Amino acid sequence: MISRSVFWYVTTNALCFVPNKTRFVLIDTRHEGNVGAAARAIKTMGFDDLVLVTPKDRKALNRQKTIHGASGALDILEN
Repeated sequence: MISRSVFWYVTTNALCFVPNKTRFVLIDTRHEGNVGAAARAIKTMGFDDLVLVTPKDRKALNRQKTIHGASGALDILEN
């Protein structure tokens, strides 16, 4: 699930686009590898906010399979 809202505001010289923060939410996750892969994809796209809602394994972010799947996106898992 991806939520993104934006708004516009007027400065003295131009109309400016201001994006709000995008948050990626995984609900009822069951496989640690998918959490790691999602973290890696989020980082690749330039985002940094991943939220797990009611994961099957509450320690999924610390599992070896998640860390391997994240492959360089540990900062996403730590947020």
